[in-house]
Amino acid sequence: MLLFEGYQQSYGTYGAELEDNGSGKLKGQAHTIKDEITVELWIKHLAGRQGLGVIPIREDSKVKFAAIDIDEYPLDLMKLNENIQRHKMPLVLCRTKSGGAHLFLFLDLPTEAKPVQKKMREMAATLGYGNAEIFPKQTKIMISRGDMGSWINMPYFNSAQTTRYALDDKGNQLKFHEFVRHCQSKIVNFSEVDRLKSVNRDLLPDGPPCLNHLLSMGFPEGTRNNAMFNLAVYAKKAFGDAWQQNASGYNGLYMVPPLEPSEVQGILKSVQKKEFTYTCKQAPICNYCDMPKCRTRRYGIGHGDSSLPLFGSLTKLMTDPPVWFLEVDGGGRLELTTEELQNPRMFQNKCMKVLNTMPILPKMEVWQEIVHKLLSEVNEVEVSQEATPRGQLWIHLETFLTGRVQARTREEILLGKPWLDKGHYYFRLNDFLAYIERQRFKIMLQQVSVYFQEWKVQVKFFNINGKGVNTHSISSRSFSKLDQEFQVPKMNNPEEILS
Repeated sequence: MLLFEGYQQSYGTYGAELEDNGSGKLKGQAHTIKDEITVELWIKHLAGRQGLGVIPIREDSKVKFAAIDIDEYPLDLMKLNENIQRHKMPLVLCRTKSGGAHLFLFLDLPTEAKPVQKKMREMAATLGYGNAEIFPKQTKIMISRGDMGSWINMPYFNSAQTTRYALDDKGNQLKFHEFVRHCQSKIVNFSEVDRLKSVNRDLLPDGPPCLNHLLSMGFPEGTRNNAMFNLAVYAKKAFGDAWQQNASGYNGLYMVPPLEPSEVQGILKSVQKKEFTYTCKQAPICNYCDMPKCRTRRYGIGHGDSSLPLFGSLTKLMTDPPVWFLEVDGGGRLELTTEELQNPRMFQNKCMKVLNTMPILPKMEVWQEIVHKLLSEVNEVEVSQEATPRGQLWIHLETFLTGRVQARTREEILLGKPWLDKGHYYFRLNDFLAYIERQRFKIMLQQVSVYFQEWKVQVKFFNINGKGVNTHSISSRSFSKLDQEFQVPKMNNPEEILS
């Protein structure tokens, strides 16, 4: 519990039945439960009775552990572990339920989530898994709005016969008690992690990190043409009229074996025809993508390329209507309505209002593809009825009608007070709307009308002092009251107790 100290008031769990979705990944019905993480939940997890997922990002938007989630099947765990040791990364490798890997980082002190997330993404790219999921998925959470982070499955489910085990630095499988000691030996201060520098030299000054990394290690077999294309794009950005000469030179320097001159010329001609951008979603560079860092490079994707920002996790607050929270790289956490998430122009408008950024306006089919991807991994958060707009409106109505300020006569309705008569409350709609506005509760008038119909709020006309007044009426029995008088417990020898 101390190692995986995250958000304590909610946790995740999977249903007992896990199925292969065809990709090799075992998936089940995921649930986010708003309740405290207890020792009993950990015991159930370790005993194999109920899986446990922990949210790394805490209420203060800090973390004490983070993870890289590699969903690639089959995955050579031994080779990955050797790569981690070669780069001297303080990560603990754990096999996942499907045979992928969780690479955990443990910190000695709570640390702001944003720099930790950035460093984890950088390490993932260095290891060749730039597209891996990073936990924490969020850099900031809006607790007051019901927002929360995404959870990650814990290792050592059914610890006696687990398939979710860790490897030590030499690749040996660890038993549970060995795992705890191993993790404790890896706990570091974030400053130590932040000082880790890539062993790669920037052979392409101010160029994309992915290309620089691949130039240092060599391009994988079968990727030379695509690599040459991206090197030509870099040369065109960096060298002006001399770009073709420099791009041709890269073939002899970095391609093993070099491409045929005719192949190189064909690539250069295609790049010359129009303003191409890097093929960030294709091998080999997609595996080493570090988009946030790339955006800071003069000849990366952040200068001159019309690209959308990198989107993090999507969280859906299960209210009525639902509220969505989306992480936008370079901006922060954005609260959206369904319409703002569905419509790219409305999303762009919200970014300008809240984040002071203006992402490009994509074609609708591109935006739909992005949203589909986000929805496939959405983090759904159940809320209590009181936390919904409907529940909040009911609480405000009850407080307004049953509070201290009540009319003693029907005439005082004109003063903005609710009046109780013969088991019914009477009030003017505008007085109630003014009240909820003072409470800073925002809701559309159409929604108020819908809920009033549902609650059987009636309209009643009065003639008060010669003036026609439309009021709304609801039975006083609609609101709960304390039926019995509170019983004060008897105290034996009160003088002795108080002394």
